Amino acid sequence: MTDRKKIRYTLLLLAAVAVGMLAPAARVPGLRKAQREERRADRHFIAQRFGRAMVLYDEAIADAPVPAVKAELHLKAARLHFMLRDYPQAAAHFARTMELDETILAVADVCDYIDALRFAGRTGEAEAVCLEYAYRDRYSRNQRYGNLLDALAMRHEAETESGYEVRRMLFDSPFAEYWVGRFRDQLFYAMSRSAFNDPHKLFFHRTHYYTFNPRVETAEPLPTQGRRGHGRQFFPSIPLALMDGPVAVAADASLMIATTVVYTDKEQIRMVDGRLKPFATHLLVSEYDARRNGWTAYKPAFPQADSVSYAHPFLCDDDRTLLFASDMPGGYGGFDLYVSRWDEQEHRWSEPVNLGPAVNTEGDEIYPVATGNGRLVFASNGLPGFGGYDLFVAGFDAEGIVPGSVTHFPWPVNSQYNDYYLLPTDPQSGFFASDRDRRTGDDIYAYRFDRSQLTDGAPFFGLSEAKAVTGGALALDGLVEQRNSEPWRVPLPEYVRPSRELLAVVYFDFDDDKLDADSRRTLDGLTNGLPYLPDGFDLVGYADEIGGESYNDELSSRRAKAVAAYLEARMGLPCTAEGRGKVRLTRREMEQALRWIDRDDASILGREERIRLNRRARRVEIYNRTANQ
Repeated sequence: MTDRKKIRYTLLLLAAVAVGMLAPAARVPGLRKAQREERRADRHFIAQRFGRAMVLYDEAIADAPVPAVKAELHLKAARLHFMLRDYPQAAAHFARTMELDETILAVADVCDYIDALRFAGRTGEAEAVCLEYAYRDRYSRNQRYGNLLDALAMRHEAETESGYEVRRMLFDSPFAEYWVGRFRDQLFYAMSRSAFNDPHKLFFHRTHYYTFNPRVETAEPLPTQGRRGHGRQFFPSIPLALMDGPVAVAADASLMIATTVVYTDKEQIRMVDGRLKPFATHLLVSEYDARRNGWTAYKPAFPQADSVSYAHPFLCDDDRTLLFASDMPGGYGGFDLYVSRWDEQEHRWSEPVNLGPAVNTEGDEIYPVATGNGRLVFASNGLPGFGGYDLFVAGFDAEGIVPGSVTHFPWPVNSQYNDYYLLPTDPQSGFFASDRDRRTGDDIYAYRFDRSQLTDGAPFFGLSEAKAVTGGALALDGLVEQRNSEPWRVPLPEYVRPSRELLAVVYFDFDDDKLDADSRRTLDGLTNGLPYLPDGFDLVGYADEIGGESYNDELSSRRAKAVAAYLEARMGLPCTAEGRGKVRLTRREMEQALRWIDRDDASILGREERIRLNRRARRVEIYNRTANQ
């Protein structure tokens, strides 16, 4: 059970006791039974026994003793049904949540509810829900919500003279085809055989790779050797467990970066940074050993936290630059695009750098592709578009994203559904992925651009003039909102020393120095996933702004010492522990935290909300130590 739900249950029981309505918690009818059923459902879901899990969630809802608990469980069931792409059931649970307590829904939940309705073919209901919330402040400012309004109005279809022709590849498959790659001179595509795939396109379970001939639009399975042999011609000995998304392979086949799904918790489904997250994805790297004619053991490409996702790898710049998407802390909201550079001297990938607000938004940015001619193609649901994910292109060089260069692909490349991966194969043509055909789901489409089809004055690609992303400003209905004005590199907070490598961060409960289960998992993931062995660790502890200076100095020191003791016991490496007392959140951290607790103004928060707001300040940062420091 999440901390938020524990607090909610506790407050409900205390209020009931205070008015004499209930006896002690043991007498609350159905509460403990509902909690047991929820925990059992969590375990079944994590084990991918989805049918049994959803039955148990329904039983827990039926046994929940008070409307507030029912609302929380309905919301959880809605989110999980949406993850399973069971859109009618997701819509039903979202509707019941709204009836019981609409205040617990985040903007993303309402967007998912609208998507569930329109994916289920109930467009009229989707439009009614969308219009109901359109004039509320937090919705009117959310770009994904605005895109859904446009999608339901079908406004994009007015743009017909784009110069693009699009056709769906006729793969005879009921499964999800979602990605095209190139190995030497051979094109191949990825197909997921699983019904369990993230509707937000983060991972595709049980992926296999096949060749295809674009000229005849047919798929040709590769020769296989045993159950794990799909794609063996391209990727000898790659384990099936690492085939949960795209792979990135060096041009000379010396290096591979693969995607795997990991559990954030094998017992419970928890909220992580405001998201229900039973699974995450990690990037693992392997080098080809010509002497053994096989791949070396797979290891993390760089240190990765269990509860954070890293996905959609793409190698460019002679395989010395790695692009990917991640929801790691410190970004602009949701998934952001990151870059990591190969360090020849250290023989490892550098610490990832956020590509900045020129492309990243409070929504999700995914599937980066560098085209080789100074362009970066990516998908976003946080920039102005037609609905769902749309495809964009930006200028990209050694300094990062060129400010003001983001441009939107037109119809028919983009649609009111999810268009999320594009690979140019030459200046006029290529392939992209989309789920616009609701009968067949995720498919690969071929596109071709013919400039002769353009009328005079028509754009090469881009939104209509009223919605052009140009010159660092976003024009909407005559109003100009300044965007992309910040530097592309994400500035480190003042209390982080940039001369060292920040390996991980663990967080603490209020007024506490004990490591909880989440902190221990983070530390275990760090010790198991380091690609090199440091000379030791430097630990820096902090406290939040609540409380006196001297007490917080002592508390931050105790937190650092607790982490040091754990690491020394696990790895036998020396650790230094330093407490720096209280720290204030940066402006961006404060804005993110306010969104997580669904508040707009920190100055009017009560004590409990201030405690929740400041969780990211109650932490210990873990740095490597090397001999030359």
